[in-house]
Amino acid sequence: EDKAATVAAAQELDSVEKAAELLSRRADALKASMLEVLRCVLDRSEAPPSAKAKSSRRGISKDNGPLGSANLQRQVTGLENRCGELRTRVAELAKSRDDAAASEKRVRRGLYRLASGRMKIADVLEVIDKEDSGMSLFEEFGGEDGHL
Repeated sequence: EDKAATVAAAQELDSVEKAAELLSRRADALKASMLEVLRCVLDRSEAPPSAKAKSSRRGISKDNGPLGSANLQRQVTGLENRCGELRTRVAELAKSRDDAAASEKRVRRGLYRLASGRMKIADVLEVIDKEDSGMSLFEEFGGEDGHL
């Protein structure tokens, strides 16, 4: 009975090993196919037309081709640098947007005061001159807490 159980366990183990081996082969074949597709895509997008014809005739080395580790590392580094630049640019744009919104709000409040007669044109021009020198409309009319 123990011998039958051992034989059954060995057969099951062999079956699992065969399935694992087949799965591994399929994964390797899929990997090779995907790499070839990626090479073709990269060749089309990066190489000039004359170079494309030459590379397709002689083949591309895996180590030195567009999917080589050195080339991929350069591309990753370049993309990381580009992401950093874009993050900086987004931060600058967000600050500019916020500054423009605050400026628009100050101008709008000044215009409301001008329209309601609370300010004269000379006062508005004076506030603009002061704002250009660093004093905002909030500071001019808002008091200590900056509220109008």
